[in-house]
Amino acid sequence: MIKTEQLRYLVELGKSNSFHKCAENLYLSQPAISLSIRNLEKELGVALFERTPSGVYPTEIGKKVIQQAKTILSDMDMLYQLCCTHTEEKEFALEELNIFSVPSFSSIIMPNLLPLLYRDFPNTKFSFLTQTYHDFLPFATENPYSIGFFYVWDDEYQAILQEYPAMKAMHLFKISFHLASVKTAAFSMPDEIDLTQEAFSQALIPYISYTENTFVTNYVQQELLNKKIVQPVFQASVPHLFNAYVSQGLAAGIVLKLGVNVYITSMDRKQLTFTPIKADKKCSLVLFSNRELPESIHQMILQYFQLCFSQL
Repeated sequence: MIKTEQLRYLVELGKSNSFHKCAENLYLSQPAISLSIRNLEKELGVALFERTPSGVYPTEIGKKVIQQAKTILSDMDMLYQLCCTHTEEKEFALEELNIFSVPSFSSIIMPNLLPLLYRDFPNTKFSFLTQTYHDFLPFATENPYSIGFFYVWDDEYQAILQEYPAMKAMHLFKISFHLASVKTAAFSMPDEIDLTQEAFSQALIPYISYTENTFVTNYVQQELLNKKIVQPVFQASVPHLFNAYVSQGLAAGIVLKLGVNVYITSMDRKQLTFTPIKADKKCSLVLFSNRELPESIHQMILQYFQLCFSQL
């Protein structure tokens, strides 16, 4: 019997043309993806992919099966959304919800999210808190009506879930790090900063740090300092000071990039240049929630988030 996850693996492999990349995108092991696809091919009785030294490519029948799989997955999503909407409209009553996030996320996303929640749930008690996931997870373990948006290193989140079995996690977007500076800054910026290299010949870049950096940002910042790539000139205690130093060309500062083209910054992006920082670890924005939180609430918040994110 064909399983839903097999269809999702099939579609992702059709996009990535690589078992390794497919496994990376789905946060699974490569052998698990390979076995799933082989079992699917065995059940259907056809070869869905051609394995070559340069990559994995759909066969002619594979292309047709992938297209049908996309249709099936889309129909399943619509069916689920229909049931969620019915539950929300007819049976769902949300009394309270705690929403946690890191500072940068709360300053950019929350202003768009709050009006929607207040409008649609006027009788619900919402609590919005800025914390690290180290503080959030113990709280949410004891308080199921809690969710949290946090940046997490990909190689650490499995250990987090093992430590907190009451919690579950959903990866939303991959995170990349950049040094932001204005295009008219007096100091020069490289095309890329590779933290995996031992030496760096570029002159020290004036740098502004931020006291409320996340755990992952602090790691990247420390690597920049250790390799003598940046020279600290100021530490901002509030976002507007950070923005002022960067926008006036006095220093460069770390900003995060979600997915393909969305930078988490409240500054005018047209005036900025973003230098990518290649770190030795990968990071993602992860939505944490208690396993006892009703799925309808989880999906509701996810939909609101995706709506706000699409407006950035």
